[in-house]
Amino acid sequence: MEEVLLKTYSFLKNNWNKVLALISLIGVVIFNFIPNAENYYKFFIFLGANAIVWTVIEIKGMFDKNKDALYSYPNMREARSNILNSIRKAIQNNNDSLKIDIVGGRIRTISDMIRVIKYDLETGTLKARNTKIRIFTLDPSFFSNWNYTDISENQIVLSRFSNYADIIKKLKVELLEYNNLPYFKSNNIEIQIIHYNSLPYFYAYLIAGQELYWGFFTWDKNQNDFIGPENTCFHLKKGDLNFDHFHYWLSNRIEFLEISK
Repeated sequence: MEEVLLKTYSFLKNNWNKVLALISLIGVVIFNFIPNAENYYKFFIFLGANAIVWTVIEIKGMFDKNKDALYSYPNMREARSNILNSIRKAIQNNNDSLKIDIVGGRIRTISDMIRVIKYDLETGTLKARNTKIRIFTLDPSFFSNWNYTDISENQIVLSRFSNYADIIKKLKVELLEYNNLPYFKSNNIEIQIIHYNSLPYFYAYLIAGQELYWGFFTWDKNQNDFIGPENTCFHLKKGDLNFDHFHYWLSNRIEFLEISK
């Protein structure tokens, strides 16, 4: 008997709105044809309307739960267009002091995105003022100082990482040259490059305290290389359930990077 009651309770809990709607429909059909049963007819109409209202409330609750969930993309490249749009939204027609912190490893993907923002500003499709973009990247000297002896095929890895160091140096020169562009100078837009001396742990975009995109670097032992943009990219907006927690954590990690220069 107890098992039957539990099964009945479980069924009603999951299907209460369907049961209520069915009872309402049956009641309306029956009492619609019975003389002098108008009050009963109205009662079942009320039951049906009640089922609709509470179903809508239940659906809204499901959407609210999804809103608080941690959204993710398969990788950073899949998130690229949304990251760019979030940056555009943050700096568009901004007059107050605004800061965007970006953390990367070799910053190849990041530099591509900054080129897009630079192009938008120069062509007038995007207008911004008083904006500082800080880009954190590996110090090129880190590659030459790292001990490769425990890595198989270490000479190949050494050559690859030497190439990474050259790429970072080249991209740093390019990105810092943007500060000399007329639009950047006249609108107080600045790009800073900050190096850190450790293996990359995470990549992140902290956009004006309003949005976060981030993911982790991992070591690929088959390729003897670290990968970042290929890994899952997470996203939160201000107002989401865990935004403050992750914003504090990422900001704090960036402070660690600042002192590891």
